[in-house]
Amino acid sequence: MNHSVHNVRHDQAEGLRRLFATPKPRVVTVLSNLPDADKDLLLVNLSAALERTGSEVLLVDARSTSSGIADRVANPKRLSLAEAICGNVDFKNVFSQITQGCRLMTLMPKRETLNAADSTLLAQAFENTTRDCGFILIDGETAKDDPFPLTAMEEGDIVLQLSSNQASIKSAYALLKRLNARLGRRPFSILVTGASEREAGIVSHNLVEAANRYLAISLNPLGWVPADIQIDHAAKMGKSVVNAFPLADAAIAFKRIAENLVAI
Repeated sequence: MNHSVHNVRHDQAEGLRRLFATPKPRVVTVLSNLPDADKDLLLVNLSAALERTGSEVLLVDARSTSSGIADRVANPKRLSLAEAICGNVDFKNVFSQITQGCRLMTLMPKRETLNAADSTLLAQAFENTTRDCGFILIDGETAKDDPFPLTAMEEGDIVLQLSSNQASIKSAYALLKRLNARLGRRPFSILVTGASEREAGIVSHNLVEAANRYLAISLNPLGWVPADIQIDHAAKMGKSVVNAFPLADAAIAFKRIAENLVAI
């Protein structure tokens, strides 16, 4: 066969493989120094806003040392992915549908540590069961210096939630230092909640400057969410503010953040 013809056919075949290959989901790990209730509201409302962009969203509770989002918005008796692997159970049983709209999965039982073999099996199962997702929002934690339970969390996007008060800002900077020491130089995103546009702008600017100057870290401000009573009102109804009160200030903010996240 003519060599040039062979190359053309090879390039065409490779192009077709790329064209029809299933795109990998975006993995976004959310870390926070705010109370769990504030983080839960962020996860639920951001997932609803992302779904409005046309993405299939999966919430994942990846916390093992403390109570995660699955304990507060879903059936606590639902099997975790790690338990499904050990019990040779159909992986469909690890998913639940929450009232706010998206699916939810728990990664592992609380207070459980993984050895290298378990971590490998968990990573494989996670990849196989989440292929159809557009976005995976992970409720992560940094209570210990242990690595994340999934390499996908280290390789994906990491978003830090903070407020505009000084204690939260200092805590966020300290967390960035720990993440930098653990993961090496890489970009992170920040998100300010419970603040006005002006307050969030000052916080984001100062943190971006400090991280760049002293840690050589690039920070991407995703936006802010104002304090809005409609968020709590929607939560009491078992809904996201995006769906219950789409014209509320917080709903508009969440939709803007989702658009910024999609655009990264």
